[in-house]
Amino acid sequence: MKIYRFRVKLEWREEVWRNIEIRGDQTLNDLHDAIQAAFNWDDDHLYAFFLSGRYWDKNTQYVSPRESNDGFGKWLQGGEKSRWANKASMDSLALSAGQIIAYIFDYGDEWRHRLKLLETCEADPEARYPRTIERHGQAPEQYPDWDEGEEEPRLSKQEILDKLGAFAPLADKVKAAIKRTDEYGIGPTELKDQYAVAMELYEAVNPEPSRLELFNAHVNFQLRHWLIPMPQALASGKLIDEAARMSLAWSEITQAENFLGDRAILLAEAGRRDEALDQARKNLEKFPEDIWAQIKAGDVHAELKDFVSAEAQYRRCLEMADDDRDYRTIQERLVPVLREGGKSEDADEIEAEERRRVQERMGSWTMPVERQTPKIGRNDSCPCGSGKKYKKCCLGKEATNLAESV
Repeated sequence: MKIYRFRVKLEWREEVWRNIEIRGDQTLNDLHDAIQAAFNWDDDHLYAFFLSGRYWDKNTQYVSPRESNDGFGKWLQGGEKSRWANKASMDSLALSAGQIIAYIFDYGDEWRHRLKLLETCEADPEARYPRTIERHGQAPEQYPDWDEGEEEPRLSKQEILDKLGAFAPLADKVKAAIKRTDEYGIGPTELKDQYAVAMELYEAVNPEPSRLELFNAHVNFQLRHWLIPMPQALASGKLIDEAARMSLAWSEITQAENFLGDRAILLAEAGRRDEALDQARKNLEKFPEDIWAQIKAGDVHAELKDFVSAEAQYRRCLEMADDDRDYRTIQERLVPVLREGGKSEDADEIEAEERRRVQERMGSWTMPVERQTPKIGRNDSCPCGSGKKYKKCCLGKEATNLAESV
């Protein structure tokens, strides 16, 4: 039986990772369970795997079986039949060594993980899979106490509503919308309602952006996690115009790099080439020093199958990268673009260089020594040829010598 060995890293805390092994006949849902245990997450939210390595890529995603109860999985697929994680065995996915898989747990807080398939090998018949074989770094708290360490006390709920005045009913409406998203996901019939609430909120804060903080405090500081993924959600539900309109509007208020970068990508995914390229160009001009604006411009070219431009953009990004995390993120995008563009040798060279970098970072770590001879059991014949059992001969002598040396 084949096993798959993955390294699972937190997207925003790459020093925190786990190596996990899983059998080929086990499913993505089993892998999800293993990740939950390895990072000590509280398995109380929906999740999805994206085999392309791109978050929210509806074409390669496998979703939580719990989504079948509310229709959210079908919405993720743009109305098509969903692929369920509990129906997908590892052997059925045609995975290859080095492949990157994206995994999101909790669509509200978006705990993002990147899985890299390190290798495949034969299973240990005595081991139980899936299993975590190596841990590095402490996972952050899933539900931290955000009140701890604040210099000023937060306003009470009533004080917030009093300051919002006529906008208090809208604040409650936003809070209810976020709660529905957290508990059930955004179903296909809910998409337009969520969009309407988001745009009503935009109209309320546009004249006075500082008002946004009051709304944010009222919803326990969850606005960002609710707003930023919504344009992509709308686009996945084939509401492209609404997605483009919302991302453009909200970029005037907050998180401009995120909204406009995602806007270019969702337009490219919708086949609106000229609009996507125009938005990507404007993003590069507006955020020349922002690495993610640059990366997402490369993503636009890759989505449009313009592999020459995508390669050039990703290589510019490599020159900008100032830490290993960004460098690896760009490499993971550049390598498949090179292969798609017929430059497999260049892709192999980049992967080889990354392996050398990893070895250098490992430094003098001691690697496990592979046993060259079979292990001798206590009741086996002693290899010295005495004819006695090992435990009655050399093993006993070794134990005596060890005790005397101590």
